[in-house]
Amino acid sequence: MEEILGTYGASATDSELDTITRMVPWIRAGLERDRCLPPAPHVPLSEYAGTMLQRAGNDLRRGAEHADMGTLAALWFPNTDGRLREAAEMFQVWTTFADEGIAEAGRPYGHYVELCDAALRGDILADPADPVLLCLRLVRRKIEALDADRIIPELSDALLESNRSWCTEQEWRAPGGYPSLQEYLRERGNVVFTYVLAVLLRIHYRLLGNIPPAVVHHARTVALVTGLENDLLSAYREAQVGTPLTLLRTVQKEYGLPLKAAVQCSVAVTNSIRLSSEQLAMRLLADPALSEPERQYVRAMNGWADSCYAWQLGAKRYRLAEVTP
Repeated sequence: MEEILGTYGASATDSELDTITRMVPWIRAGLERDRCLPPAPHVPLSEYAGTMLQRAGNDLRRGAEHADMGTLAALWFPNTDGRLREAAEMFQVWTTFADEGIAEAGRPYGHYVELCDAALRGDILADPADPVLLCLRLVRRKIEALDADRIIPELSDALLESNRSWCTEQEWRAPGGYPSLQEYLRERGNVVFTYVLAVLLRIHYRLLGNIPPAVVHHARTVALVTGLENDLLSAYREAQVGTPLTLLRTVQKEYGLPLKAAVQCSVAVTNSIRLSSEQLAMRLLADPALSEPERQYVRAMNGWADSCYAWQLGAKRYRLAEVTP
């Protein structure tokens, strides 16, 4: 039997990396079955978001360039007001600053949670020298320019929830602190911040107040799918650097599986959740109680997982070119 994938939080061995390398085509075939992926041509960041990115150090700028954030914003916010897309881009820049500059660098993130919440709600003026807080202040300004202030409390609640999940993830990174599979699935959709952007998209449809709980659940499920597919598409990179919190490693720990079986189970779990999301979308679209803007929003969110997957295939961040024949 293959050895379980290294020590939790340690880099994978050459043998384990070889196994993952050989399974990348299988992972992709499993995730892409019965899907029609959209094209994802490179789209540069707007000048607005790019100027903020120039404030970052070289490592953060390189990380943002490898993430190709302009392309993802174009895929998720097509045909929207340019100010809304700029807000989405600025939020992605914020994510890079917070993720790679704080969380992934091993710095405590907890003290930023309340500050980020206050910056987005407008309770404090962001320090121009702090790019993490300034990004959120600039997101708020774009929302105000769109006359969409009513969405800010819900957007702030979503960000606060995601930031708290991020802190939980940092706790799990401690030795012996890894989660159960149920705990991991509960938090994963928050950590990728997709749902925060999903709330932001509602501005385009002027859904600034309460919307049906099932529509919210659908958006949250889509967010979870994007996180799990991120785990699988970046399996080689994450094993190489020893990232402890991925679906693959959590499944291994939960069931004591060898690497190959854990990969197969992880793909099955992800596909099952994605199918559940698509089925929920079909039920919602058939519901006569939904308004037309709500229906349009569900259609848009139903395409986010495919768009995110197509984006990840081309983003340098995931190093697929290194491991795909």
